[in-house]
Amino acid sequence: MTIEIGEAVTQSPCHMQTLVAIAATAIPTAVYALLIWWLDRYEKEPLALLLVAFAWGALPAIGIALLFELALTDIAAASPLGPGVARWGIAPLVEEPVKALALVGLFVFARGDFDGPLDGIVYGALVGFGFAMTENLFYFLLDDPGQLSGHIW
Repeated sequence: MTIEIGEAVTQSPCHMQTLVAIAATAIPTAVYALLIWWLDRYEKEPLALLLVAFAWGALPAIGIALLFELALTDIAAASPLGPGVARWGIAPLVEEPVKALALVGLFVFARGDFDGPLDGIVYGALVGFGFAMTENLFYFLLDDPGQLSGHIW
């Protein structure tokens, strides 16, 4: 008995949740990235640098931020600001500088491609989109499967 891939995916709720989560993160990200690319219509940035900016936000920035957040969680737990400071206090203090490293790196190593403020906005937006896409994917996949549709709508 052979089962086709599409049939196996639709019969398994776990696989279906993964596919829905990927679609729920990738589709809006693609729409927003295309909008930013369209806004930069007069002096397009090199596609390779756009991909580097997006990839930095989607992969290394998430890993680096996670390592720092895990390291600082114990310190934050002892904070007089309360036990929740690890969620609302550490994340922005760690994640935003890690994302900014991509912009600094692009500016240093590809300075000739920074012609104005819009270039920084384009690169920064793509770093943020990559980061948000991966972070949202983790939230969707780690949450209760029955709650995924509630998060999307």
